[in-house]
Amino acid sequence: MSRKLIIGLFILSFYLPVLSAQNNNSTNSEYSDSLEKSNNFLGVGAVIGAPSSIGLTAGIYAQTVSFRITGGVWNKYWYGIQGEVAIPLTRSTELIQNISLTGGIISTKVLQTDPNQPGVQFTQYNKQNYLGLAYDVYYAGFILQTGLGFGKGNFPNPQFLFQAGYLFRFNL
Repeated sequence: MSRKLIIGLFILSFYLPVLSAQNNNSTNSEYSDSLEKSNNFLGVGAVIGAPSSIGLTAGIYAQTVSFRITGGVWNKYWYGIQGEVAIPLTRSTELIQNISLTGGIISTKVLQTDPNQPGVQFTQYNKQNYLGLAYDVYYAGFILQTGLGFGKGNFPNPQFLFQAGYLFRFNL
């Protein structure tokens, strides 16, 4: 049930901007003027990638610093959460480029077969706590983040950090 809900929310996140644009009575110039007046905004959306494969994200994007949290539960055996503090390299009404300090937790439970004893299966729990550095780009609602994380746990170091998705913008 939760997998269908997450997939549905992710798909819905791409259709809502189209629906809101059709129902908006203001002109495009009025919309762009309102974006220019507000440099700070709340972003809420969905992403794919680390730490939870498919997750929800929310953040506050201010002029000098941004805060964002991402997390999700794929099922009871795969979950993760990541927080970040970002400093903008460039910033305009539609394009923001940040360098982010990230930290998070990833946990998985995997059923594996023992190579020494064919037919014998066992459960392996994997967990990683990490800190990392990432570069992210926000362009007209779309977000892309790449970086490296290092930490303690069962995952190899360094760990590749990646997120791609869409954020709805709510001006503050």
